[in-house]
Amino acid sequence: MVLPLVDKALHTPEPHYTPPKVIFLNPEATEVLATVEYEPDFQKRAHALVDALEQAEAKLKSAAPNAKG
Repeated sequence: MVLPLVDKALHTPEPHYTPPKVIFLNPEATEVLATVEYEPDFQKRAHALVDALEQAEAKLKSAAPNAKG
């Protein structure tokens, strides 16, 4: 079974996506924090993953009550 929010993330913007695709969720699995499309070039893929992790971390920090930087 796939969560509807994951299914939507997998199929956006392309309705028939080609895996692999990395999706970062919040701990409650209620929000997609970031997605990463597959990139065959290792260095570009590494940068895309780092950017996605930073995006996910920022969203988690902004959503946390009494978030501290």
